[in-house]
Amino acid sequence: MKFLILNLILLTGLIVGCSGSSEPSEASISLAIKYDMNSHELSLLSVDEPNKDYDMGSHNQYYALNDSGVIKLRQGDTFTINLTSEVAGGFHIHGYDILNEVEADKSLTFTFVANATGKYDMVFHRFMGEKHQDHGDHQDHGDMSKDEDHEDMEIVLGSIEVFPN
Repeated sequence: MKFLILNLILLTGLIVGCSGSSEPSEASISLAIKYDMNSHELSLLSVDEPNKDYDMGSHNQYYALNDSGVIKLRQGDTFTINLTSEVAGGFHIHGYDILNEVEADKSLTFTFVANATGKYDMVFHRFMGEKHQDHGDHQDHGDMSKDEDHEDMEIVLGSIEVFPN
């Protein structure tokens, strides 16, 4: 009987110890948009350490920018992106109404709370003269990435995946 009670106490302690807090975390990552002069392609990489998983703290989750280009977060997390780009344009995250104008070779820092669960594309628009002004509002995007005229401007660089608490 004592053995059973001792095992129950140990099991309860193990369960309580392994269940992480559901408190939101704060995290940041430094990203760079690189332009390949030969292929004319843009790519997004982590300046901190490419292909590294970052510990998200209390709930044992992580965010990573790896070969799949996915940053994983928990709902309620505050996330800061420090961004530099070799070309001017606009960086936004679909579904979050986040749009930032990016100047070439200048740092940009922005923070948001990951409140909507799901997977959202991180998209970069190259500003090409007057086309940027004719581009329309953020809500007017729809699925223009499939439109040939829009294809040169909108490039999906990766995504943010937000998991529920």
